[in-house]
Amino acid sequence: TRTPPWSGLSDSTFAALELKETYRPPIPAYCPEPFKKLIEQCWDHDAYKRPTFQSILSSLEAMMVGCTVDTELFAKEADERLE
Repeated sequence: TRTPPWSGLSDSTFAALELKETYRPPIPAYCPEPFKKLIEQCWDHDAYKRPTFQSILSSLEAMMVGCTVDTELFAKEADERLE
């Protein structure tokens, strides 16, 4: 979205929400499901359950094969953000 995940919150408020209340910014609806799952895995409360960097890299490489972007939806979302 090219907007900070804490848009509308002060840095200290965002940090407090993130650390104490496990706040996570919403994942845009147009985000492909495999990417959404990877993001959520990286956000796991238990650091030992989070994927390693090598695992993240492998997942991203696999997801990029045959990856398509719904350019119409992407353009619509971008236009709405600019309004």
